[in-house]
Amino acid sequence: MITRLYLQRTSALLATLACLALSANAQTVRVEAENFVPPTGTATVGSGPNSAGIVSVDSSGARSGGKYIGYFVYWDWLEYDFTVPEDGTYSITFSYTSDWALNGFIPTVISFYTSGQQVISKADIPKTANWGDWQTFTLPQTVALKAGYNRMRVAMRPDAMDAITQAVTIGGGMNTDYIEFFKTGPYPALSAVSGTVTTTVGGSPAPLEGALVSVGADYNSASYVARTNSAGAYTLYVPAGSQSITAFANGFAKSTVTVTAPGTQNFTLAFNGRFEAELLDGTNNGFDRSEGFQAEYTTETKIDNQPRSNFGQLVEVGQGKFATYKHVVVPAAGVYDLSMNYASGVINDSLGYGRYNVTVNGGSSSELRWGLTSDNLTYQDCDPIFVTLNQGANTIKVQQPDTTSWANVDYFTLVPTTRNPGTLRVVVTSSTTSLPVIGASVKITGTNSQDIGITGADGSLSIPVAAGSYDIQASRSGASASTTANVTAGSTTTANIQLAITAVLVEAEDFVASGPNTPSVDIVENPTASGGKTISNLSGQDRPEWAEWILNATQDGMYQVSITYASVQYPGAHTLNVWNTFYRQEVPDGLPLTADGNDYQTFTYPYNIPLKAGENRLRLTFGAYGAGAINMDFLTYERISAYPTVKSCSGSVKGKDGGYVGAIQNADVWIATNEMYEFYHTRTPSSGAWTISIPSTIGLIVNVDAEGYTSPGPKVVFANGIYNAELSFNNPNLLTPAVMQVNAKTAVAVHPDIRINTSEPGEVWNGSPGKWFEMIISVPRTGIYKVGMGYSSGWNSGDGQPVKSVWTVNGSPVNVDFAKTANWADYQYFDNIASLPLNAGANVIRITYVEASANVQYFTFVRTGDIPSTDIDGSGKTELKDAVVYNRRLAGVDTGATPDLNGDSVSNTLDVARIIKVAAGLQ
Repeated sequence: MITRLYLQRTSALLATLACLALSANAQTVRVEAENFVPPTGTATVGSGPNSAGIVSVDSSGARSGGKYIGYFVYWDWLEYDFTVPEDGTYSITFSYTSDWALNGFIPTVISFYTSGQQVISKADIPKTANWGDWQTFTLPQTVALKAGYNRMRVAMRPDAMDAITQAVTIGGGMNTDYIEFFKTGPYPALSAVSGTVTTTVGGSPAPLEGALVSVGADYNSASYVARTNSAGAYTLYVPAGSQSITAFANGFAKSTVTVTAPGTQNFTLAFNGRFEAELLDGTNNGFDRSEGFQAEYTTETKIDNQPRSNFGQLVEVGQGKFATYKHVVVPAAGVYDLSMNYASGVINDSLGYGRYNVTVNGGSSSELRWGLTSDNLTYQDCDPIFVTLNQGANTIKVQQPDTTSWANVDYFTLVPTTRNPGTLRVVVTSSTTSLPVIGASVKITGTNSQDIGITGADGSLSIPVAAGSYDIQASRSGASASTTANVTAGSTTTANIQLAITAVLVEAEDFVASGPNTPSVDIVENPTASGGKTISNLSGQDRPEWAEWILNATQDGMYQVSITYASVQYPGAHTLNVWNTFYRQEVPDGLPLTADGNDYQTFTYPYNIPLKAGENRLRLTFGAYGAGAINMDFLTYERISAYPTVKSCSGSVKGKDGGYVGAIQNADVWIATNEMYEFYHTRTPSSGAWTISIPSTIGLIVNVDAEGYTSPGPKVVFANGIYNAELSFNNPNLLTPAVMQVNAKTAVAVHPDIRINTSEPGEVWNGSPGKWFEMIISVPRTGIYKVGMGYSSGWNSGDGQPVKSVWTVNGSPVNVDFAKTANWADYQYFDNIASLPLNAGANVIRITYVEASANVQYFTFVRTGDIPSTDIDGSGKTELKDAVVYNRRLAGVDTGATPDLNGDSVSNTLDVARIIKVAAGLQ
């Protein structure tokens, strides 16, 4: 997976700040090596580029912080967020040990993000006597850092070269204890050079995103580097005076000019069609790596008198591994010849050639084939293939399907073809419904056999091919069919294939429920839509919203689900739940953006979804704050494979407080699968009981989370096992007695005008008199609970009047007044705004505003004592006559105690109402 460099990672920064150690000299900062920033979107924590390069975190009492990094070897990298107290020039010192080096040195590349740009240094760190010989080494280079946040990447670079044979040798690594920065001087006076990097596309200037602008001729020797934004603009900070500045973008010729800083310099780069293999993801800096691909930094060296262009080559591409180039910019749309410059000593013996699958813009794929070269250091060009490119930016993915072949790739070339291809278009439909078949695998069979891709939303794909006759096969869900197509040069030939599979269509407007209010979405007339209607405003913009549909499956099985939608704004993160099979899928990146609210596209969820024969309820929930909305036309589902054998486990979730326990309602119980973002999940009812059944191929590692409680962590439960979890209050400030803190954004119901901000820390807002929201609070023990609240209230602030509200606790109202704050941005915490009687287990609390309102972030609950007995006459049980006795005492007719029974600090008719409810068994 690719790890990006984010300039602002607040949560990671806070975590790292807690781990930084400042020495007695405030100008020295120590960063513990083990406190690296984990990459995003990958299970390989902390290093790259692939699963073979996983660093270890080892313990040793002799090391700073008690830990150090081990197995930090060539092609690995680690990133750190850190702060320095002052602007300045800083030295860099490593505490390390290494008995594995090349020519006595550990080749290293150290890159910083500071002041919004990269600063790069190459360093050769000397080896130590042995692995137990811990030393410190201060690099000869210094780095200019700004006060506050900075990011650093330390990379092991395998670029040592034998001086005699000129062979590139890989190797080198070290164990690392810490990295220290010591201020050695003032921050250098830097001046800005700004401008744009463009090319000519379709006769007009076009920005080049991700282009490198640097002081120096290439990435490895550059001391200051900036990258262009989506508008092609850059700002590079360099020492004042004359500077040699180079602009480079993959696929374009470099341009080097002399600039006087400060100043302005615009670059126009000429397309040359040469795309360096190691510059992945369009960032054009060799910094990001696709999983399984490794880059050598050879910096213009020659091997067997054959120059490697620019920065090096891509090596060792394993089965299923891929490289993605997201900013392949070409000046005009059309068919291009794609080839590569490579060396290879290993091919697929059964085929007689090596191959890559090349996919363009997520569509069809073609095989790029190569043969043996005389050795691994002899480079040559392979035969080209046709690819169809859009004018401007394109995405090209290169993937290795074999285990028995590999190639060292220097660069790819793209040139407009001078050959005369035809276009083969394959359309796959269902023979029973005539609907397009999405996700069908299409390949050419026979002498020109190759996989050519997966059908898209309209059931089709297209690929440029040489003129001739082709045998085409399509397959999906066990069904397969073939046809023959004769392609003519310069024209499009369509091959129609029907597969015997059935996709069931459900109109979006046929939803059976929606929330948090009903209806939560709108049905609108749309004459171009399936069924003549669509739904609109299914949104997570300012509160979680969901809709549910009934899917009637003819038999148990794993089904593929697709939705056809248009985005009003970026649709955002959402989840998919099938309640009766416990299935939950998260879609954290949201749905692809469409052109507008009427541009309907189809999205197929990436994992097959379990459905049982009969009725299944499928829910889509959009819950990311500010996530926009979608309009939806319909969804389809079709059976892909048999329902797997399942395992089941069950149990309960309870809260504990000393020797007392009570059921927790709405606790999340989930089991992760082997697929990222896919879970089996349930939510506990008021009893706290749960059961989950999952496919037997997945391990039973159970996780439990409940608002207000500390998660017990993963628990291994065997098939048909029982796991009864008992959770303690989360007690964020470690108080005695323990405090339970509950986020207001977990409200289970809200008035239609109330909004829920689901981002951190989240809040319930947009309240006004008459508006309400409802919480479920589960506690282990019956009693009176002191309630605190974190909130703001700028409603006529300064008028001296409180916010007046009624809190209805399990049906009994309690008047609660609390102070306003200075303004809506002034969030305060008050630890005693109410005392409420809560029962062991789940309690329903509805908060209704009477005068003014508040934006509420969280509540705290701490037990202060027992609830006074409702047995007023001492008979040993609560009866209606106790209400009569209490009422007579209130009226002064009889004498005797009138205890506060509902926690509002006064004795009144609300307490009489509580006695009546207890007597009737309602509380």
